[in-house]
Formats: sequence, structure tokens, C-alpha cells
Amino acid sequence: TYLVNAKLDYAHQTQTVTIEDGKVATPVFDLEAGLIDLRPLDTAGGPVNGSAAVYTEFPDGTSTTSYGEVKSFVPAGTTKIGVTIGSARLEDSITVAAGESASKDLIVSLGHATVTASYGPGEPVTDSVLFVDVFKAKKDLQGNREEITSGYGPTVELDLPPGDYVAIATYDAVKVEYPFTVTANEAQSFDIALGAGVLAISADNASSIEVQSAKKDLQGNRATFGTTYDNPSNRTLPAGDYHIKVTLADGSTREADATVKIGERTEIAVP
Repeated sequence: TYLVNAKLDYAHQTQTVTIEDGKVATPVFDLEAGLIDLRPLDTAGGPVNGSAAVYTEFPDGTSTTSYGEVKSFVPAGTTKIGVTIGSARLEDSITVAAGESASKDLIVSLGHATVTASYGPGEPVTDSVLFVDVFKAKKDLQGNREEITSGYGPTVELDLPPGDYVAIATYDAVKVEYPFTVTANEAQSFDIALGAGVLAISADNASSIEVQSAKKDLQGNRATFGTTYDNPSNRTLPAGDYHIKVTLADGSTREADATVKIGERTEIAVP
């Protein structure tokens, strides 16, 4: 006696089969299966998106993820579907009876955004230090936004469902918010102006270089823009006035002031 499992794609049935001496066993397996055809689309009537991730959860509780069009035999009943293209997701379901077939177009509405950044006019960011984080524009009751996706530059390509968003571009000590709206089936490009420049700092025998705000707060403290251990140190900062604190190898400190201008490089040697 054997336990035999017959399987067709994701439909299966297990039976106990007894083999008798001199006889041929001819078990019949009723898989109770139907054929489904799922087509993930960007637009109605458009081509199948071959990069779409299609998650299917079958009536027996098993699940799988495929890409592009899905044609499979599945257990009869209702199969749950989740389709993801870029940052857009669609949830649906499909029902098929045993011995029958069913098909469904799964339209995931998307828009495309190409994001770049520049220090100032005519001074684009050209390396992958740029980080762009995308959030839903609407805040929750606690004042927080839902993060949707992110990417590194110099060019960030985004596929997003229609809606209002805020892109936060971060480059070294610079952080800028840029609101934008995505429309289905439309592409857009925008450049985020960082309003920044580069401050190059050098100092003999420096073990660390800290950049602070030039202006002190009411308690007499300066805001810090971070400490680096490179010498010279190249920092990208919002345009404005800064105070520099250099710590030498012997523990002593030296200080200086500098001004950063949009789209310009400022070099300073701290004596």
C-alpha cells in the first residue's frame, strides 16, 4: 500500500493505493481544479506588465508569488490576489469552479516620477550620495506621514499610485521637502533645489572637524551639523554662516567661521 500524491500546478490530491500481485492499479484522481488566467496591466487594454509581482493565496491556504501573467490550475474556489507594481498594490480575488476556467485583468494604476537634485542653478548633483525618501502628503493624527518608497541618486525613478506625495531629498547635512502629485498613466520629472554649497575644511594635525551653526540659541549652544574625521573635510551644507571646531591630535581645539553660498565651493584652512 502506497500514499500517492497527484499534482497539477497548484491543485493536488492524495490517495492510498494498494498494489496487488499480478494486477495493475488504476486509481482515478479528482483534483477538483480549475484554470485561472491573471493579467497584471498598467492600463486597461494595455500589455501585460512582466515585472508585476502577483501573489496568489489558494482556497487550501497555500500561496505563491509569480511575475507577469499567471496561467495555472488551482483548487476550485476563491483565490485571493495581490498585485504589486512599483509602489502600487491592488488586492482582488478570482473564483473558479472545478473543470472550468476564469480570467481577470488586474489594472494597477500608476504614474512615473523622475527625481533629480541640484545645489543651485546649473549645479546638478551627480553622485549617489543623494537620498530621496517619498511619503504620502497627508499626515496621520500624530502628525506622521506614511513612507512609500525611497532611492539613491543622482537620478531616482519612481512608480507610484495616483495621489499627493512629499519627496524628502537628503544630501549630507542638507534636507529639503518637495511636494508633488502623481497622475495615473502620466510621467513627470522634477529637480529639487537643495539651496546648498560645499565647505572644504583643512587643518594641520586635525583628528576631527565639527561644523556648527554660527548663531547660538538662547542657552548659548550651537546646533551641530555633524563631525567628520577626514582631513580635509568636504561638507555639503545649506547656504548660510557656520562655525567650525577642529580638535587636534593632542586634544586642543581651534575654531573659525565660514560662509557657504548656493552652488559654490568655499575652502578654509583653520590655522
